[in-house]
Amino acid sequence: MGGGASKRPPKRAVDSLDNPDHIQRPLWECGVELEYLIRLYAEMQTGIFSENPYFTTGDMVQQFILPKVRSKGQRFVDTVPHWHVRRAEVYVIHAWRAPFQCLVESLRKHFDYDNKKDEAKGVVLWLDFFAVNQRPGPLHQRDLEQLEKTIEKTHLSLLCLDVHTIVLTRTWCLFEIWKTIKLRSEQSLQVVIWRELKDIFRDVYIEHSFTSDPEDKERLLDICSEETQKLHMIDKEVKAAIAYAMTADLAVVMECGSLEEKRLAQHCCAHVLLLKGDAEEAYQAHRTALMLAEERWGKDHEMVTQSLVHMAEMMMDLQRYPEATRLHERVLQNRVKELGARHLQVAKSMDDLAYGLMMQYEFNKAEEWYIKSLAIHEEQHDEWHTLVAVSLDHLSDLYMRQQRWTEMAPLALRSAAIWERHFGVDHLNVAGAVANEAMARTKLGEFREAKPLHERVVQIRQNALGPNSPEVAQALNNFAFLLMEMEQYEEAYSSFNMGLETRLRVQGPNSPDVATCYNNLAVLLRRMHRLDEAIDYVKRAARIIMNTLGGEHMLLANTYNNLASLLMENKQKEEAFKLDQRALQIKLTNLGSDHPETIESRVFVAEMLLNLNQPDKAVAMFEEALEAFKRTTGPQSLKVASTMSAMAPAYAALGQHERALKMNTSALLIAQAQLDSDSVEIIKYLLHVADRLHSIAGTDEIKLIEAEGFYNQALRESIQKHGVSHIKVAAPLRSLGRLKAKRKELEMARELFERALEILEDHNGKDNVALCALLNDLSKCQYDLGEKDQARATMTRFLNIHQTTYGKNDPRVAIARTTYADVLRKVGETDLAEEHYLKAVNIYETQFELPNAQLFSDWGQAYAGLAEVSRGKQKTSEALEFYKKAIGMYEKGKGEHSAVVAQTRAQMASLLSAEGKKHEADSEMWQAVIATDWKGEAAKDPDAMQAVSKLADMMDGAEGESSAAASGRHPLKSTTFKRAMQMSEEGKYSEELVGSLRQVSAHYKAEGRHQDAQAVQKRLVDLIKEKPNHDKEELQEAVNDQAASLRAMGKTDDAHFLLKTHQKEQGIESLEAELGAIVNDSPGQSQMQSQIPNDTSKPEIGTENPETENNSPAIGIDTDIPLTLGGESTGVSAPAGDNSDILAL
Repeated sequence: MGGGASKRPPKRAVDSLDNPDHIQRPLWECGVELEYLIRLYAEMQTGIFSENPYFTTGDMVQQFILPKVRSKGQRFVDTVPHWHVRRAEVYVIHAWRAPFQCLVESLRKHFDYDNKKDEAKGVVLWLDFFAVNQRPGPLHQRDLEQLEKTIEKTHLSLLCLDVHTIVLTRTWCLFEIWKTIKLRSEQSLQVVIWRELKDIFRDVYIEHSFTSDPEDKERLLDICSEETQKLHMIDKEVKAAIAYAMTADLAVVMECGSLEEKRLAQHCCAHVLLLKGDAEEAYQAHRTALMLAEERWGKDHEMVTQSLVHMAEMMMDLQRYPEATRLHERVLQNRVKELGARHLQVAKSMDDLAYGLMMQYEFNKAEEWYIKSLAIHEEQHDEWHTLVAVSLDHLSDLYMRQQRWTEMAPLALRSAAIWERHFGVDHLNVAGAVANEAMARTKLGEFREAKPLHERVVQIRQNALGPNSPEVAQALNNFAFLLMEMEQYEEAYSSFNMGLETRLRVQGPNSPDVATCYNNLAVLLRRMHRLDEAIDYVKRAARIIMNTLGGEHMLLANTYNNLASLLMENKQKEEAFKLDQRALQIKLTNLGSDHPETIESRVFVAEMLLNLNQPDKAVAMFEEALEAFKRTTGPQSLKVASTMSAMAPAYAALGQHERALKMNTSALLIAQAQLDSDSVEIIKYLLHVADRLHSIAGTDEIKLIEAEGFYNQALRESIQKHGVSHIKVAAPLRSLGRLKAKRKELEMARELFERALEILEDHNGKDNVALCALLNDLSKCQYDLGEKDQARATMTRFLNIHQTTYGKNDPRVAIARTTYADVLRKVGETDLAEEHYLKAVNIYETQFELPNAQLFSDWGQAYAGLAEVSRGKQKTSEALEFYKKAIGMYEKGKGEHSAVVAQTRAQMASLLSAEGKKHEADSEMWQAVIATDWKGEAAKDPDAMQAVSKLADMMDGAEGESSAAASGRHPLKSTTFKRAMQMSEEGKYSEELVGSLRQVSAHYKAEGRHQDAQAVQKRLVDLIKEKPNHDKEELQEAVNDQAASLRAMGKTDDAHFLLKTHQKEQGIESLEAELGAIVNDSPGQSQMQSQIPNDTSKPEIGTENPETENNSPAIGIDTDIPLTLGGESTGVSAPAGDNSDILAL
């Protein structure tokens, strides 16, 4: 936009904004094709300007454009055929006082119109005389308010240098160049040159530039002064931008001779090299420019500071944040020395430094600098200045990344109030601030407060920009996320689709923004259990990104991660693993190994390895990621907490259950320290700890009580934050019900399951597949209560939902049939159970030629069920055949050394033995022992330890008429009992372990191996003593058995001494109990109690590291902090308290 007509707001309005003939199209949507511009010029050459070929652009506006639009108050673009008008791609900067021929021919030459007409004719240009209403009035003023937004929306600015370089003497043109490099970058400015420009830099002085109306220049310089106190700095930045744009004539610039020009040229070289991908050479060019400045002016000079800014910006673009931070620190020091500590440019440097620190997850330091910058703006202006609002937005961004939603919300509210005061309630800046508040309210679970805020953002943007705006699509997208969190899935689906349709209309089907919409829609479809549709949308997104951005783009990596998550849920584990690996490679290439996104991608791959039954490799990668997060984000960051939670199951898979528990508890402590006390994220960590305690407790009553305390706390906080009927309350209800069922509190468990089911039905409907896991839990509880008819009815509903959702031949239906058949078999309906098992097998056989590992395991479960049915019907040969098929499938899915393979082999061995096939039974049982105790890992796993003991117990059925059995010494049984004994020495007290030792003891006594029996009995006595409040009768029985073995060995004295010692210990305990009773009944009881502290603390989670045998280092926070269990508080005080828009799945 150049000379000629004034852009100054008029003193009185002429036209009305309500003019029905005016098309309310946003300024950036007023682009015109190059072909139309060339045709227009040809028309004027042969028309009104046929006798004056050197007419200026200003002449054309006055004599041609204004007569066309004067009567209707239109913009010139409104008279152009609509097929030539689209969203602008190129913003053209030119002078109205220059010949119009110069402008048209420059553009024609630049885009090589004569040789590449098919490509060039469709280039969409933004030209001010087309887009801006040329009549003074509100319409003209409204268009000018959108000017900066238009520069930001276009991809490229093209500076058309006329013969006399008039463009560099016009205030509007210099302002547009400067805004281009501020809102976008120097790289987005290109120059069309018409003459030799060795003297070009002499012409750039914004203070000496001109406008047609002097008030225009005054207003523009005021805007510039708000951002920089020294206008000559704008001259330098504009010169640097032009020098960069003239890279083809860089040698000419270097010949200019002055040191400042050479410095600018070196920075231009750096930009070019960076675009070519040579980051190191670009850095060296910047270094050369810096050295030139330091040599000439010293290290603290303004020119040196400018070179430092260039280097820092390059490092930020490369996401090399530590180096950028060091440079920004030096910039800040120089500006403080030069301008003083309270200067606005110092505040700008503080913002730059804070942003770099924030991107390194050094949130506390970043917050410090952002707050200091805000204070400067409030001091230099007032609390209602727009720069104060900008600072508030910076802090909001920081708090959003920290999930400090409670603190973010009032900042956004204050920012919105400032923008409203300056621009009115319907301004786009107001919408941006309101959108931030809406996000904070959404994350806080304040859905009722958030919903009208989201609706307001949509309304403002629709009114200001029209329905076909990407900003409107963005607002609809954010609103859809809120509706999704509110479980209003149909409304969310509608909002997502409206945003998608807007993107398709405005940007076309191959836009990366459309790919983002597909990713977001997939998130919702997954929540709606429409998995196949979700996978299809993410695949479409990946194809768009591949075709438009290439195979190494970060957006593609994030899409691969989303697709991998969906495929994993769809049980396509191998394919999912490959996608996560590919995403990691892309991030390594783009970001380097220590970037947080790369580290997080390692976590995704580690989770995949765990799902592929490779826990050792998973743990190695988890530990690598954890150390990297500690190094880059700090040992107490939320990234560290989330990684600890993710790696806990990997330790559990290796049998390192105490370490897994430590990971979960450490993660909870970090979350409580970092998040707002009312953050819903803390509930997730509470449930993780509770689930871990539940999984390792066995029948350990203390751990079950601890788990129940955490479940109760999670339930209370969920109800407090969401209400008793919210869908997020269903998860802790179900978890608590499972624990109650394990403790045989079946009535309470059923009540909890039914309450959770009622909530899910209210939110999802009665036929939603989300109910199925809960229906399965409820049916098991009903069966244990003896309510067999209810259990069967519940599982019938379970199966029907699966069939309705997925179709009759889906593998998920096969799994549901197998689960249903298991219940039928338990209630005695074996014929119906067999029918469902066979239907499940038929689905696997006919629908899937190459099942994945998980499907093989599910297939094996169906065969195992058929084997049990056949065995119950005395169909031995069929049962053996089904057992073999089950073992084959389990080996493909779980591995030949898995516990399920061992258990199935043991069941098969028992049947073979009953049929008199002793040799085959021995062979199967031996393979079962090998599988269960593979590499000795079973000792670390309570489930495997129970499996070994059960194998020994099963061997009672394997003894019979064989010679080994006839002698009372079955070799396999002895071997298995021996291994169970070895494992018991490595274990802690549990009912299962005590039962296993009793079996081993009885076996040794039956074989007459009294010495071995006595060793087992001694270990049994020690274990029982370890149990708090142990059963004295149980202990007495164990001591008596040990004494009997000693007598059988001829050690009568030892047996007598053992019994006397035990009686003496029991006597001491009885005496202590009697004294305690006397104290409690004495008159001074209350006085004594008043002198004793009232310890109400709950038991603490142990923080010891049990895995000393493998010498692996403990992973966790630096110190072990006791965690209070089961009460209202965890004992840890918590502080008071837009992006790619792809929601990670």
